[in-house]
Amino acid sequence: MSRTRRYPNFVAFIATGVIVGFVVGSAFAYLNPEDTTEYGHTYSPGSAVMFLGLLGAFVFGLLAAVVAVLLDRRD
Repeated sequence: MSRTRRYPNFVAFIATGVIVGFVVGSAFAYLNPEDTTEYGHTYSPGSAVMFLGLLGAFVFGLLAAVVAVLLDRRD
């Protein structure tokens, strides 16, 4: 009997990675009490949450895509 090959759902992997990354990045920005950089620029908490949330979404989405490709290549 031949074995049916199952493929990972790439959209689900990447979307989950993006959502988790945004939550992690936003939580990191929200829980960090410093609102100034070492150069003296001040950022509002909303912009810090958005910047780090988007950075986390990008990084985690990329990692999730790599995991999905590795699972797809596994035989």
